[in-house]
Amino acid sequence: MTPIGATIGPAVFAQAADRHTYLMIVMKFGGTSVGDAPRLREVVALTQRALQTTDQVVLVCSAMAGVTDLLIAAVRAAAAGDAATAEELRRQIWARQRRVAGEVLHDEWERERLTTDWAELLKTLDRLLRSVAVVGELTPRVLDAVASLGERWSIRLIAALLRENKVAGQAIDATELILTDDHFGSARPLPEQTDEQIRARLLPALRSGIVPVVSGYLGATADGVVTTLGRGGSDYSAALIGAALAADEVRIWTDVDGILTADPKIVGSAQTISELTYAEALELASFGAEVLHPLTLGPVAARGIPLRIVNTFHPAHAGTRVHAGIAPRTRPVRAIISSRDLTLITIDSQDTESGAAAATDALRTLDRYGIDVLMFVQSFAERSLTVVVRQADAPYAMQQLAGAHAHNAVAATLQHSVAIVSVIGFGDTQRLLTETLGALNAAGAHVLAMARGARNYHTSVVLPEDELPSTVRAIHDAMTVLSASTLPQPTTAIE
Repeated sequence: MTPIGATIGPAVFAQAADRHTYLMIVMKFGGTSVGDAPRLREVVALTQRALQTTDQVVLVCSAMAGVTDLLIAAVRAAAAGDAATAEELRRQIWARQRRVAGEVLHDEWERERLTTDWAELLKTLDRLLRSVAVVGELTPRVLDAVASLGERWSIRLIAALLRENKVAGQAIDATELILTDDHFGSARPLPEQTDEQIRARLLPALRSGIVPVVSGYLGATADGVVTTLGRGGSDYSAALIGAALAADEVRIWTDVDGILTADPKIVGSAQTISELTYAEALELASFGAEVLHPLTLGPVAARGIPLRIVNTFHPAHAGTRVHAGIAPRTRPVRAIISSRDLTLITIDSQDTESGAAAATDALRTLDRYGIDVLMFVQSFAERSLTVVVRQADAPYAMQQLAGAHAHNAVAATLQHSVAIVSVIGFGDTQRLLTETLGALNAAGAHVLAMARGARNYHTSVVLPEDELPSTVRAIHDAMTVLSASTLPQPTTAIE
């Protein structure tokens, strides 16, 4: 079999020392970047290329795109007593994993080793599905255990594929590295202990010429119980590892050319923002820039480590670089962040004495069961709370809300197929608000809910999903499309 790229091994490091640009980089690959055979081959090629100019490389990998959603749907079906759906979803997951592995992995020994490792993880899934079906209840702890399996499958395949192509890959579960609290669904790492574990486990491997392939998104409590860091948490995992190892750069490989002024699938003229400060990137990530988890910025900013967002489908593009040393700007940064496939849930309190308490309890319930709230607006005058969740999570959210508030004077209604449009800007924020409101009016948008940031950096609106494209285009046309830097947009490949 012909290797995907150039043969790279520990001996090459000493021979190519004069060509090294970095001592160490951490590269995170998201779900679309590991989602099929061509993307997996690209991961290997990018790793080989990085090793030509870098002494040490760490990979942090997500589950294949869609696998985590299928795992969560399967265990929710099992808890609801729908054994047929749970079994069908389990079959889909296993069939997809095996198909992709069969397309990319050809070494017989590696295939046998992978099959054995994967079979153990499948047994874990089957055991968890059976136990949930018997009990008829899905706890956040069990949900994390199930949701973590996608990453654990993924890293074993990628490590095997690296080895087949003469790169010394080793799969390492993040449960060995990232120590967290027990807030299942959105666990928080314990910084000092996590740094210590990362260095103790990864530095010896790196010094031996190994490329660690680490599962993103997950960690473990002090008792070894699996936790997850929340949706998109693989970015956060990469930042934690990069900070602990004092990496020269953390690269987030995704499916777009960095952070753009709008979704390029909606606005063909959307531009990549070439540079951002940590604070600017945090603002964009906090309001739904799906290419970057908002907690990612903290660890790298604290240690001044640059972060770059790049496209596995277009690796020659320099993407967006986030760092402290931004050149003076002649114009402010502005961008539109949009999200679709959402559901609007309105929670009304019938008890005039407990409106605020009911809203607080509802948010706690959603958090406890690992349901991401993408936006919420509270009206004290109407005694209501409006929350936006992913459409796939809506039935489960309603189920948990109904159970938690069965004895309270609370009613919940929902509206499917809504979208969020957030306009983020720095500089002349009052003018940006005026432009945004004018564009919403011109587009005839039916605004279902609106939120405005206290610092005036953002305006977010909820509207029917079918109005999303026209509204985003109207706002993008109305506001001046600006690049993030006075520097020319880089077009050459990164080293």
